Amino acid sequence: MMLYTKNGSFPSEKTDGSSGWVEISQPPEIPVGKELAWLNFQWVVRDPKPEDRYGYQWNWNHDQKIWIEYPLTGFHDTAQANTTSDIGVLNV
Repeated sequence: MMLYTKNGSFPSEKTDGSSGWVEISQPPEIPVGKELAWLNFQWVVRDPKPEDRYGYQWNWNHDQKIWIEYPLTGFHDTAQANTTSDIGVLNV
């Protein structure tokens, strides 16, 4: 079975007949506890993504071939955002 990709698209057994499709290698064997991903025109065998924790997210770094945890930008903890200056007084 031949596999093809176009512009880095996920590998497919068939093309749509347009130009630009290239033949790629078959995926490698996946060791137990690993996962297979198609990234930047190549197969990558890697550890599964760690579970994100509150306020942080794991992103794959293709150059270093590792997962890196990043803080979420623009993330606001709503429990901490409601300070006394944010709360109005209702006069009845």
